[in-house]
Amino acid sequence: MAAVAVFCFLAASASPGAALFAAADAAGAVAARVAALDLGFGRYVLGVPLTPEQWDSAQQKLFATSYPGTVRFPAGDGELVVVAEAAPPHRVLAIYQRREDADRSALRRTVASLMDRFGEPTTVAHDRMIYWAYDNAGKISQERLEAVRRGEATISVLATVKLHTDLPLGGQRPAAGPEKETSDKAQSGAVYFILSSPVLSGQMVRR
Repeated sequence: MAAVAVFCFLAASASPGAALFAAADAAGAVAARVAALDLGFGRYVLGVPLTPEQWDSAQQKLFATSYPGTVRFPAGDGELVVVAEAAPPHRVLAIYQRREDADRSALRRTVASLMDRFGEPTTVAHDRMIYWAYDNAGKISQERLEAVRRGEATISVLATVKLHTDLPLGGQRPAAGPEKETSDKAQSGAVYFILSSPVLSGQMVRR
């Protein structure tokens, strides 16, 4: 956030050209901090610019709509979607996946995959959301979050991984057998997760 404050000061006191350079420097500094967290899937990492090959490949499969100043495209042949800057250096701003009508088995597989990749979550909320939060030091633990809630510590969130589901995460289900399979298929809803950086996205909006 210090880089953002410096940019705001320069924008008010310097020439338009200097302000543009300051904005680029601030975005680059934030992106470097986000990239150092190494949050991503395969060759797509939050805050890291697309390679020329990735950019060329993306041009062949862009979605028709995206937030101004960004592009959206599928990552490979899977269901992952990448959001990146439309202008160079084409940094990755978000990676997400949304599955409509996912059953409980699909939800469990998604949760297990995310926990294998990102470890224990920072918090679980309302039996519908799992949340991993990161600052400059890495993943924010449940203990640190509780200390913040008690007013004993402060954090500055740099990036997050969020999973949201229409299905209750702790719902009742049979232990095993055909009855379990039938129950899993009978319960379905949207399952959505996204990797993003509120700080990096904020820089994008303010440009």
